[in-house]
Amino acid sequence: MTIRLTGRTMVGRSAQLDELEELWATARSGRAVAVLVGGDAGVGKTTLIDTFCERRDDARIVRGQCVPLGGDGLAYVPIVAILRDLEAHVGRDRQIDWAGPGVASLQALRPEITGPAGPLAPGPSDRTRTLEVVTEILEHASKDHPLVVVVEDLHWSDTSTRDLLGFAVRALNDVPVLLVATYRTDELHRRHPLRPFLAELDRLPQVTRLDVPRLDRDGVAAMLAEIDGAGGVDHEPDAGRVDDIHRRSDGIPFYVEELAATGECCLPGPLRDVMLVRFEALSPNAQETVRLLAAAGTRTDHTLLELVSHLSPSDLDAAIREAVDANLVVADDTGYGFRHALLREAVAEDLLPGEAAALHRCFAETLELKAGIMDEATRAVRLAHHWNASHSPGNAFRWSVTAARIASVGKSEALGLFERAIELWPQVPEASEVAGVSHAELVEETSNMATDAGELTRALALVDLALAEIDRETNPLAASRLLAKKGRLVSNLMRFGGVELLEEAVSLVPADPPSAQRAEVLAMHAAMVMLAGDDEAAIGPALTAVAAAQAAGALAEEASARITLGTSLGGLGRLDEALAEFAIARRLDGHNDRTLARILINLSDVLRLNGKLREAVATATEGVAISRTLGIERTWGAMLAGNAAEPLLGLGEWTEASRIIERGLALDPPPQNRLHLRLLKARFLVGTGDLATADRLLSEFRPQLPGPHANPQYLAIIATAEAEYALAAGEPFRAWNAVMHSYEARAELKPDALWWIYVIGATATADARRDPSAARGFDVGAAVELLGGAVVELEQTVPNDAASALIEAELSDDVPAWQRAEAALSRVEGPVVYGPHAQIRRAELVAATDRAAATELLSAAAETARRIGAARLIDRADDLLRRLGAREDAGAAAGAPDAGPETVPGAPALTARELDVLRLVAAGRSNGEIGKELFISTKTASVHVSNILAKLGVARRTEAAAVAHRHGLLD
Repeated sequence: MTIRLTGRTMVGRSAQLDELEELWATARSGRAVAVLVGGDAGVGKTTLIDTFCERRDDARIVRGQCVPLGGDGLAYVPIVAILRDLEAHVGRDRQIDWAGPGVASLQALRPEITGPAGPLAPGPSDRTRTLEVVTEILEHASKDHPLVVVVEDLHWSDTSTRDLLGFAVRALNDVPVLLVATYRTDELHRRHPLRPFLAELDRLPQVTRLDVPRLDRDGVAAMLAEIDGAGGVDHEPDAGRVDDIHRRSDGIPFYVEELAATGECCLPGPLRDVMLVRFEALSPNAQETVRLLAAAGTRTDHTLLELVSHLSPSDLDAAIREAVDANLVVADDTGYGFRHALLREAVAEDLLPGEAAALHRCFAETLELKAGIMDEATRAVRLAHHWNASHSPGNAFRWSVTAARIASVGKSEALGLFERAIELWPQVPEASEVAGVSHAELVEETSNMATDAGELTRALALVDLALAEIDRETNPLAASRLLAKKGRLVSNLMRFGGVELLEEAVSLVPADPPSAQRAEVLAMHAAMVMLAGDDEAAIGPALTAVAAAQAAGALAEEASARITLGTSLGGLGRLDEALAEFAIARRLDGHNDRTLARILINLSDVLRLNGKLREAVATATEGVAISRTLGIERTWGAMLAGNAAEPLLGLGEWTEASRIIERGLALDPPPQNRLHLRLLKARFLVGTGDLATADRLLSEFRPQLPGPHANPQYLAIIATAEAEYALAAGEPFRAWNAVMHSYEARAELKPDALWWIYVIGATATADARRDPSAARGFDVGAAVELLGGAVVELEQTVPNDAASALIEAELSDDVPAWQRAEAALSRVEGPVVYGPHAQIRRAELVAATDRAAATELLSAAAETARRIGAARLIDRADDLLRRLGAREDAGAAAGAPDAGPETVPGAPALTARELDVLRLVAAGRSNGEIGKELFISTKTASVHVSNILAKLGVARRTEAAAVAHRHGLLD
């Protein structure tokens, strides 16, 4: 059960309440939505939400509140409260059933959970699985009954809670869930961690911001009238009193209520002092108890409070009752919290430094003695907090390290605890003995945690700090280990220098005697060379690493080297050799889930590069499941999500690809994985016709096109997405420029990627030749010559019959060439989207002489494009089909093969597409609705409407509809 505020008066919030009702109606219809409710402290956010919830006899409501712990951010506190609320509705057994195989993650959140027959079987629990399990539970609960999930005080949220909420917002789709999160706007300083989180959520269409403003004078007057009425006063409040309270409260309802409750006595100026008036009226015992509660945090169990307080049980009960009656404290089933967080802050800030330290010490000493009072992780985190607040560096250090090493503590929270331990190290003489490691080793451990938390930039800084403490002469192996980690981090951050760092790491480990460490750094060096874009150059280092691992009898390291060797061979089109290397690696160390996950990452990419798209999807999907088990879905799992989504796009399964992309992005992956997924999303958006969103997304990556490129594989993805966007936007020269960036870096790119980039270049060239007005500055002759040479060059390395046939067809633009291209495409799994493209190109060529054949081709192309969701292809096919029909009708009427676009004598000349748009304009549709119905972007619809108004000689849409009716254009 979570804390509720009671007795608050709500005025001036009808607009916000109506908006919440509208959002709930949307959620109840089966489309999950989220609302971020922001406002100043005390402005009435909780009262607004309480009022909304009180109206809900059509929803199951679960709530949780974030907890401030001086920056410690105890992980998942509001989520645990929500799960407990939910249990009160549905029972524990159903919640366990809904958790399914992720029940270990549920138990990590709620240690009191047991199965029907006793304790649950142990199992893997990790951050990513926690995200999924909680989301799955909410999804099941909402299907059982529409659900309102409330998370209060998001400004105090820990990183893990924010990650979970972000994941849930993205992952909950077609279910009746309204997620409500409140936060204080006045808490959000420039570097507050909530700022980027809110900005990221703002970009999602299912998220709404709802601001709760301060009250104006009339609102304050209405609130005072409500307060006075509750006290038996039936006349309007005095105008002078309204003015005074409005001025002093600044329109904050909480302050209005506090000022009204203190009566007409002379009050001190600062409102903090006003909030303490009721506190100061308490008896000494009650004041002491409230101070204890303030030091404890937002909420405290009665058992702990009883242990900490020196009062007898009866005196403590009396003190708490007095605080509750004074409306300072509220009680729930097992403990107490403040009526308003501002009250707790005011009482805490009123403590003298020595007073505060003594109270925190009291809590810490009690928790030290009472190990079973709460679960291990919560106790350790609270001990670290209380000892730190009591200025006891030794104890704070000990418990910070202890808490950080507990598996169930969130990765981000553990990172913060480790970093505090590093800060405290100089104040703890016996720090090395307490931590069990040297300072450099603790820094390295912190770096590892930063990597697991996805904080790669911080991890790199920590590795540098550890390296600065290592003498490479006396401790070369430690230095080599850290250099290898740095090289991997540099590569993952898409920076230069990874290869050189690994070369240095190799140099520090002697070749004799053979060792697993040398084999490991040799394998990592080979991987860095491969990632730098030179598969041929990576084969030698990979073979060297294999030999070193065999000499040392290091099976895992040999497997790692063979994975790199197989990936490089696959990138060169030597698929059979690559598959053999992957099979050996799996035989050597496939029982190790991390090794198996890396095999599946690289194998799925090799399969895609060699045209085995369905096998690539299946392989990557298997890897995603393993990454969840290991708790590395944010990193390796996100990479595998991209490796599954990319071949799905090629197969034409765009909806499933989009689902996987969004799921991967919801994990907030590291930079290189995020880049891959966002660029795949851009390609999906271009294909489905949402050019405006794709343009905004691509603007983030366009500056990277010119290079240099620390990780060239991503250049190909950026260039492909940008070139596809430019073609869809009708800018062939811009598409060609993107292609040229790849051409100039072709020595570093995979042959398969180059083939399909050159296909886009050929399409841009053909578009420029067909419409020179759209391609100023495009030298078509030079482009044809360059592409011809590029194809010859690629044919000598890794042939690609389908891509080669498409390039030939685009450049020659004759019917036999397009027939050959269609035949070549029929022999490969994808990209499926080029099938209807080729059919449309051939239909354009035969339309003048064989309209029946053209119609058949276009009908087939439109059917495939609709199945895929390829809006631009649908538009092209339908437009040409309509034009073919228009020529037939006009020919029959005028006795000529083509009477032009004018379909009614005397009517303005409109194209077939403009007539389609005009019909929808006359029906009262908006540009967005027109775009959705015709599978075009809103911007394109707007352009069509502008052209129609100009051709009809009118200024407004209603006038256009009247002209259309007058001329019979809508018949």
